[in-house]
Amino acid sequence: MKYKQMKEQLKQIVLGGVILSSLILTSCQSNSGKYTEEKASHSATEHNHNEETEGMAVLSAVQREAIDLQVDVMPSRAMTGVVKTSGQLEVSPSSKAEVTAYIGGNVVSIEAFQGDKVKKGQVLATLEHPDIIQLQQDFIQKYNNLEYLKQEFNRQKELYDKEVGSGKAFQKSKADYHSAKAQYQGLKLRLQMLKLDTKRIEQGNIIKQLDIVSPISGYVSGMNISLGSYIDARTQMFSIRNFDEIHADLSVFEKDIRKVEKGQTVRLKVANLPNIELKGEVFAIAKEYAPNSRSVVVHANINNPPQKLIADSYVSGEILTQSQQVSAVPESAVVTDGDKHFIFVFDEQGSLAANHNEEDHNHSDADGHNHEAEHNHSDADGHNHEAEHSHSEADGHNHEAEHNHFDADGHNHEAEHNHSDADGHNHEAEHNHSDADGHNHEAEHSHSDADGHNHEAEHNHSDADGHNHEAEHNHGDSKVFYASFKQKKVAYRMVEVFINDRSEGYVAITPLEKLSAQDLVVLKGAYYLLSDLKKSEAAHQH
Repeated sequence: MKYKQMKEQLKQIVLGGVILSSLILTSCQSNSGKYTEEKASHSATEHNHNEETEGMAVLSAVQREAIDLQVDVMPSRAMTGVVKTSGQLEVSPSSKAEVTAYIGGNVVSIEAFQGDKVKKGQVLATLEHPDIIQLQQDFIQKYNNLEYLKQEFNRQKELYDKEVGSGKAFQKSKADYHSAKAQYQGLKLRLQMLKLDTKRIEQGNIIKQLDIVSPISGYVSGMNISLGSYIDARTQMFSIRNFDEIHADLSVFEKDIRKVEKGQTVRLKVANLPNIELKGEVFAIAKEYAPNSRSVVVHANINNPPQKLIADSYVSGEILTQSQQVSAVPESAVVTDGDKHFIFVFDEQGSLAANHNEEDHNHSDADGHNHEAEHNHSDADGHNHEAEHSHSEADGHNHEAEHNHFDADGHNHEAEHNHSDADGHNHEAEHNHSDADGHNHEAEHSHSDADGHNHEAEHNHSDADGHNHEAEHNHGDSKVFYASFKQKKVAYRMVEVFINDRSEGYVAITPLEKLSAQDLVVLKGAYYLLSDLKKSEAAHQH
């Protein structure tokens, strides 16, 4: 009888175990679905935070230290204004000469060639022609006739003064003398223009050749003669240029001409000397516009011009105007993306969003559940599957246990050792899981409330509406607020700028977005930020 009662009790225990196993399996599937749903919800939340920092470069404290990132308020600097210009090298009118002959003749010798350096008075070529001889003969004749008329004039004057000679004879001798003197002087000047020695000619020394000499010192830049050719008085034989006086003729548009003044410094570049920067200063400004353009010619001399400079060469340059205080950053602070220029500026809202996203990543759910804890216990009712595994068969009978361990109430003590209570609870499981609702106190230590708030996070983010009391406390002082992110992530946004002038490693900029005096600008490490941002965008597209 007792055996039958004991058998009946074991059947009931096994039947209860099967029912509990089914409930546990159903609960696991339900919890798994809940976890998947919560994980999906968490991913959606994280995605929303990424949207708040989209288009920004986000760096951790370690990254900022590694690249030695430097930020500060927008610096100002006294920058010299620059007027861009171009033009050509020219020689001043007093330093160039076009050589012609004052009388026609045939070329019998050429003493200089294009590119030769010549001195003033140096022979360039020799002409020969009968007209040269005839001119000297005429001069000698006028000289001798002048001597005769001079003596006749003096004799008639003496007779006239003594009232011996007639006044008519005196007047005629006077007129003849002065007329001959004028003719003599005219021929003498012509011979002197031809660089001929009139004293030698007066003594009868006539030469048949005429030397053509350089009127200035410089270089032969052009030639238009050949041996045997006839050269008349209007033919340009040689061009001479003195490049010691070379200067630049620069074209300045009318919108910039008001900035240009005499004495301003210029910086020039020429094509044949690409590695040399020439310097000089403005010495003259034209008072009218150049033909067919709305530009004015500005003349600038060149300090210590190299001998390799060539007249009419193209030149580009800058005229340095008055200095003024402008927003300027180091050249390394400006990055280029396509054909646009940018700087990076600290973004407060983006930084808050980046750190809020990081906190959400550190705790898995907003309700404070610990999934590792849920993994340790299969469901909220605390059943132990290992205990149920002790009953291998559906009927649950262990005949050896029934034979050896039973008493008046029909309980099996080994079974009771595996199953602590009639309701199937396992105290070890309960030790791991403090409450029937599945909460984990260690998890609750990190997550203070059932609504999932983190008090450490709340220390930084005081309200659910996103206000930061530390930020409010430091309102208006971007440097102090930035320092509060020392151990956190910081976001930087790109701001497009217009490039103005460059000077000594700095560039004057005009931001296309209005920035306050408190905005912090990245002065060092901008190229790393651009690279990091490009990588993030590529990963997002992938």
